[in-house]
Amino acid sequence: MLRIATCALVALVVSACATSPVPVSQASPIPSSRLFAFQEKNEKRTVSISVTRDSGMLGVVCPIALTINKVSAARLNAGETGKFYLEPGEAVLTVEKTDSCALPGEHGATLTVNLRKDDRKNFRIWRKPGQLIGIETSDM
Repeated sequence: MLRIATCALVALVVSACATSPVPVSQASPIPSSRLFAFQEKNEKRTVSISVTRDSGMLGVVCPIALTINKVSAARLNAGETGKFYLEPGEAVLTVEKTDSCALPGEHGATLTVNLRKDDRKNFRIWRKPGQLIGIETSDM
């Protein structure tokens, strides 16, 4: 019985630490002081992407740096979202912990996407127990 209770407690603690998706409509906007690039739509930048960071306990105190095509785009805290305007074509989205929170040997995650003119895409930054951060497309 003790073994079952211990396993249940461990499962509860681990699941409580996982991040949870946040719909774009419910996320807080990234303050302008932490938005660095791709903020203006123009004739070339017709693609609109939203990047939203999950909420939850895991890594909540550490901002996540977002880089788009090797250009620093933003720093996101938990539960925040930002909109970025890109040119059609291949885009490389990279997320990683900021210098103050990164551990030796930790690496971020990269997602390469092909964007078409006037696309609107959503992406999610997540973190799971025992894993590093990740980025993926999202329906939210």
